[in-house]
Amino acid sequence: MKKILVDAHVLDGEFQGTKTFIIGLYKSILKLTPQSKYYFVCRSKKNFEAVFGNYSNAYFIKSTFHNHFINLNTQFYFLIFFYKIDIAHFQYIGPLVPVCKYVTTIHDLLFIEYPFFFSVKYVFIRKILFRYSSFISYKVNTVSTHSKISIADAFKIQNQKIFITPNAVDEQFYKIDHSAWPFSNLDPQKYILYISRFEPRKNHHLLLNAYLNLKLYEKGIKLVFVGKKSLKNIKFEYLYNQLSQNIKINIFHFEQLDDVQMRILLKNTKLFVYPSLAEGFGIPPLEAAAMKVTVMCSNVTAMSEFNFFEDLHFNPYDISEFELKLKNVVEKPVDKEKLNLISQTIQKKYNWDTSAKIFIKEINL
Repeated sequence: MKKILVDAHVLDGEFQGTKTFIIGLYKSILKLTPQSKYYFVCRSKKNFEAVFGNYSNAYFIKSTFHNHFINLNTQFYFLIFFYKIDIAHFQYIGPLVPVCKYVTTIHDLLFIEYPFFFSVKYVFIRKILFRYSSFISYKVNTVSTHSKISIADAFKIQNQKIFITPNAVDEQFYKIDHSAWPFSNLDPQKYILYISRFEPRKNHHLLLNAYLNLKLYEKGIKLVFVGKKSLKNIKFEYLYNQLSQNIKINIFHFEQLDDVQMRILLKNTKLFVYPSLAEGFGIPPLEAAAMKVTVMCSNVTAMSEFNFFEDLHFNPYDISEFELKLKNVVEKPVDKEKLNLISQTIQKKYNWDTSAKIFIKEINL
């Protein structure tokens, strides 16, 4: 029987890819390795139980300090020795001194590839800590080929030390939901949707600008954004603030929705668009496509691997190409057979059991 300590502080934070990763990966790992014990460290027992409460081999440990770095370099040492931990799994950075086998997941190095999207302080600190954590780790884990190449190049790590466990789509996205329609000001199939927290690299302004240039509001099509405003996007704010109220009433922004509302909104959109300029992976377009929704997706960074989107893959730096493709797909929807094939491809290639089996094999659980 092995004992694994899991840095699960992301369970306490807002919805994002790292949180989805821990939840999806460990739900499968817990199921596939019932003989091992897993200790999850985070602040909220409620958040832990909502995800892992039904697994007999999952145990909650409350974080001692709110400062994550301090916690890593105090409490985690105690926990490793007290529980006789075999392997400790961290997100991005771990404790400074290796006292057991460390596995560190580095989802991406976008701050190195695209430093202009981040503050100088952010880049400087993370470059040092990520490099050091990857150096002392037994294994380095990431979620895409793009990120693996980036990590190996930036930190001069041998390829065999890095392994990929792709993010995946939860099985809930393949099920039919019969919940009542919860959005009073929206009609099914009458809106374009983008789900992502707001940051300049997420490129919300490209979609807003194209929506305005094509005057889609005159065709009864609304525009919906879902996600917290993590960082200010000056270009988006400028565009939006110039609009008349008659146009603004067609543009919606939801800071946060629950899981059921999110899936309902996804399932019933006319079109899902993901114009991000930089991603370590990019889960939302896969979740939408899994639900057999038409998806237009950026083709740069890790998203270049989603080649099954074919002609609906687009260069987010080419405004004319994007607007033309958006206009065409709005006027002529993709046929259902093609959407079914894309959904089947995603279900086969991006599922958590497959990723969990890779993880189990690589770290010898």
